[in-house]
Amino acid sequence: SPITPGLEVSSCYDPAADPAAVGGDWFDVVALPSGRTALMVGDVMGRGLAAAATMGRLRTVARTLMALDIAPERLLARLDLAARDLEEDQVATCLCAVYDPYGSTFRIASAGHPPPLLTGPDGAVSFLEVPAGAPLGTGVIPYDPVERQVPERSRLTLYTDGLVRSRTADLGTQLERLRETVGDGVPEDGTECRAVAERVGGDRSDDAIVLAAFARPLGPDCDVYVRALPPDGKAAGQARTAVREQLERWGLEELVDTTELVVSELVGNALRYGNAPGELRLLRHERLSVEVSDSGPDLPQIQHADVSDESGRGLQLINMMCRRWGSCRTPGGKVVWAEQDLPVRAGTPGPQ
Repeated sequence: SPITPGLEVSSCYDPAADPAAVGGDWFDVVALPSGRTALMVGDVMGRGLAAAATMGRLRTVARTLMALDIAPERLLARLDLAARDLEEDQVATCLCAVYDPYGSTFRIASAGHPPPLLTGPDGAVSFLEVPAGAPLGTGVIPYDPVERQVPERSRLTLYTDGLVRSRTADLGTQLERLRETVGDGVPEDGTECRAVAERVGGDRSDDAIVLAAFARPLGPDCDVYVRALPPDGKAAGQARTAVREQLERWGLEELVDTTELVVSELVGNALRYGNAPGELRLLRHERLSVEVSDSGPDLPQIQHADVSDESGRGLQLINMMCRRWGSCRTPGGKVVWAEQDLPVRAGTPGPQ
């Protein structure tokens, strides 16, 4: 399972009672830059092999797009185009939420999907009001996002409509039953999704998925540092100073020199090509992640630099010095990030 800092995720999938009705539901949990996590549930309208094939293709496209754009509303807009290309008359509902452990915020967008549930630390449960855009494949965009800061020990529950579908009760009654079930002391030990599915007890004429994300404090092995950078030439020096001081606090002196060079290149690119740098973010978890945001729309690419060129080698250096690097669009522009392995201490295993 992916690493999800500040978020404990559990899930369950209940197939339809009739094997011929299985195939259209999916969920995914995707690790994003600097500790963010994407949660997604979807439901292809239809059953059998055609629905299963569409589901598999949409899930693959969604994972690819999420690596390039962490704004849920733009992800859904692109998935709408992908759905229209796949099969005629195949549409799907989908809900996407991106969690940022810095500030404990969820950004959520919906393509015709049932609303998620938010459980507060006091156990109170309510449906989140997310504008339900048109299903994927209908060509009706854009999608409107909702951003919500949640207290620690809150839980977001996503699901597909198979959980509440019933031949004997209307949808409103079933949704209220779901809300009561989620608030009725379900366990918080990784089995809550199974407990919810069993207690709601729909007629199982369709697949059903429950995905729960529990917001918890960052553990002692995980730290996030964020600092705003000035929109001018002072940014690189301030970023280097911040990196040096913060890594020394974390006991990562061995990474200071390399990280100063990396952040200088990231800030330089933001100044030259991204209008101006926005924020510097450092995440220490299983690896060290360095991220610089800006408001420019274009994602950077490694350039072919000749020996006589005075510039164009910054990303080449980052590519050689770091374990991996990348960039993705955000609601306000983009972030460019790079990861390094942490030093291996005596008696501790290295990263897997």
